[in-house]
Amino acid sequence: MTIYYTDALLALHPDAKWSMRSNSVDYELLSWQDEIEPKPTKEVLDLTVVTLQTEWDLTQYSRDRETAYNQRGSTIQNLSVAIVESMDGSDPQKLIDLQVIRAQVKQDFPKP
Repeated sequence: MTIYYTDALLALHPDAKWSMRSNSVDYELLSWQDEIEPKPTKEVLDLTVVTLQTEWDLTQYSRDRETAYNQRGSTIQNLSVAIVESMDGSDPQKLIDLQVIRAQVKQDFPKP
């Protein structure tokens, strides 16, 4: 995902009134209409875009892990069933199998 000024503006001033003609990082396209909040400077918006993009990029592993867990059958529903069946002794192997999936996904998508 690419972060734009619109994302930065929503993060900085979620209730402010403004418009932009496109998703971009072109300060000239920003029309500030709010009478309470001052218009943020280009420098503030640029810094916020970099900060938000860095945060997004650093958490990509988490989104990748979630997708991999679901693709490999490690869903919340399967985990719930595995916990119950492990606790009541009817099928403890299900929980072990999910732990193997979990370990493999963490290895495939490590934290940065």
